[in-house]
Parts: sequence; structure tokens; C-alpha cells
Amino acid sequence: MNWLTIREIIKEINFCMLNTTNKKEQIDSRPMLTVFDDSEVDSLFFFCMTNSQKIIDLRNNNNLSLSFQDNAKGTYIHIVGNAEIIDDIPIMQSKWDKRLNKWWVDEAQTEGLSMIKMKMKSCRYWTEKENGVIA
Repeated sequence: MNWLTIREIIKEINFCMLNTTNKKEQIDSRPMLTVFDDSEVDSLFFFCMTNSQKIIDLRNNNNLSLSFQDNAKGTYIHIVGNAEIIDDIPIMQSKWDKRLNKWWVDEAQTEGLSMIKMKMKSCRYWTEKENGVIA
């Protein structure tokens, strides 16, 4: 299995649990819609408000992880990486996914909106056929 295959699997799942470490060194998780850009195969993108706890956590510790699961297919994926916080509207607009309009009708121009760019570093996966690690 490789990064392209992992991306194709998680595109079908859409939502993940995004995990950060807070100031108390505790793991904090929340559901997030995953956004993809095929020109950046090793990165995933997430949109949220700049004042959200996840942004506060990532400004203090940019390590994060994602957990994806598809119980019906017996697929489980855990990805670890580093976050970059992006507030540049043209960059955010270039990554915009119309599914996000459910939350932000003004799209990337929404005041106080940020984008998390996760550079994937490693992945553990379990499928009905195989399991393994990508580093």
C-alpha cells in the first residue's frame, strides 16, 4: 500500500477524528471533514475558525493525528503528521471544497477562518486484506 492508495480510501470516508495535544498534554479529538488537493499528495486540509481550540493546540504543538474508519468495509487508518496554520484567503480559496459551504457560506472569505494543512509523516492501516505501516 502507498500514499495514493491511502488517499483513495480516505476520500470515500470523508470524515475523520482530528487529534491534537492540549496545554495539559492531553489528547483532544474532534470530527473534521477532510479536504484533498491532488497536487499535494502528501498533505490533507481542514477548515476551522481561527479561535478554535484545535488551532490553539496546534500553535503550541504542531503534531497531530487523524483516525479514519469504515466499519462496513473493515478499514481503519491512523495518520500522523505536522500541521501548518494558513490564514491566506487566496490559498484557502484554492483548496476550498463546496461541501464546506454547509458551515461557511462566505467560503474562504469567512471572517476568522483558518486552514490546517497536515503534512502526512506516517500511517498505520488495517483492511480486510492487509495491514501495515507507511513511513
